[in-house]
Amino acid sequence: MQARNYSALQTDKLKNEAYTSMAVKKKQSTEINVNDLKEGMDITAYCHFSSRYRPMDKATSDFVRHNFDHSRAIIVRYGKKQDIPIKNLKEGDDLVRLHSFPSKLKKLTHVSKPFIKELKKRGMISFQVKEYEGIADESKRDLKELIKLVEQTSEKPRKGLSIIQEKRDQKAKVANTLIRKVDECINIKNEAASTIEQSMDQLRKGKSNIAEIRHFAKLITEKDTADGMATLAGLKMTDQIYSHCVDVGAIYQITYSKIIEKQGGRSAFQNQHDAAMGALLHDLGKSKIPKEIIDSTEHYEKNSRATQILRSHPVFGAELLAKMNMPNVIIDMTHYHHIKQDTTMLSSYPTGVDFKDVRFETRLLSIVDIYQALAGKRKYKKSWSPPATMRYLDALAGIEYDLKAWDQFLHIMGVYPKGSLVVLNDDSMGFVMNVPGRGVDLERPLIAIIRNGKGENLKHHDIIDLAVEKDIKIVDDMDSQEVFGDRALDVFTSISIS
Repeated sequence: MQARNYSALQTDKLKNEAYTSMAVKKKQSTEINVNDLKEGMDITAYCHFSSRYRPMDKATSDFVRHNFDHSRAIIVRYGKKQDIPIKNLKEGDDLVRLHSFPSKLKKLTHVSKPFIKELKKRGMISFQVKEYEGIADESKRDLKELIKLVEQTSEKPRKGLSIIQEKRDQKAKVANTLIRKVDECINIKNEAASTIEQSMDQLRKGKSNIAEIRHFAKLITEKDTADGMATLAGLKMTDQIYSHCVDVGAIYQITYSKIIEKQGGRSAFQNQHDAAMGALLHDLGKSKIPKEIIDSTEHYEKNSRATQILRSHPVFGAELLAKMNMPNVIIDMTHYHHIKQDTTMLSSYPTGVDFKDVRFETRLLSIVDIYQALAGKRKYKKSWSPPATMRYLDALAGIEYDLKAWDQFLHIMGVYPKGSLVVLNDDSMGFVMNVPGRGVDLERPLIAIIRNGKGENLKHHDIIDLAVEKDIKIVDDMDSQEVFGDRALDVFTSISIS
């Protein structure tokens, strides 16, 4: 009885304090021209567009569908107005309105001066905007949640605390499991890279034995191994070819298997190990390239003789795999993984291939291949952070790389792939430990904090779930090698969340 009386008193006190201090601004929604947009406004709908959107050609519809992912569009198709999911937008549609934006599209809804210029450039004419946050409405929501929490805590304190602790323990388990797996995968990766090097050396001598590579393909498909190795890819220095093949194999295995699982589709591979096998072997043709060129850290000019020789490796690889009677899908992956959507590009080879004839499995591999090439750590070049690599590839999706394959890759790897080093708005720093699941903003993962806001390295680490801690957000990402040098992997594997 005492607990209930205390709860009632606290509730009344909270109500009085909240309503006394509460701002009374109302939400203001209005439609305005692009020239009247001001910094700080929030766009709730795009209302009018230039003639390029009536009707849309293929490039314009692809642009809208990609950039406004998971939104809705009102269009006119065959003279009939329809309200459709953005994914169903087609060439030839007249665009009338864009609305129902998910939270991840804040970059396309929050107004800034550079954004206004971009909107004008893109032919966006008018918008429905919300100038102010509904502070009163938001406060009411917060108050209700606080009152509910007080009542729950007063009446059932033990149960409430146990639920909170249980959720935290689950998140700590996610982080600790990933850290343990990464640590376990260090030796596996080294052994796999050494095996690929030996196999390529044997092929140079005319001997073709890739049985040991198949052993590692099976190992990668084991539970959590691919996940640990994919995370390791952004933390550890690698060589140019052999570790690259291992990283690509692990990342490809985890992304392809999850795509098939999510879609409930049928795999193009004969068994669960062949997806990893195909990715591990994608650069096998480099075994016919002189080793001094393969192992060189020199930057070759685009039209140099060495570059021309290097560009022959997909054809060599396809020939080798065909002689080994490998499945067609694996041969295709090796043969065409450098084919771009725009096949006229110099970086698209071999020539004379229509992108429409390239399998989905190969299109996905081309994304994984360039992701690892940019984010993978090399002693002879500046690497990119995994998030920076994701942003770069996102800009090229639908131009150089298949849009469908990219969207699926993005939602599995995340905006901030596991192992990414990020800075939060309280100046603390930590490593990303998960990719948010369905319905959660990809920009709000679990973070293991390793450095506080004062720049002090922590001995006791904590976990923050940005999906829950709404006032905390990622403001920057860092290259872990630039911050910690060769210690980056040790810093990651020494994290312990208790």
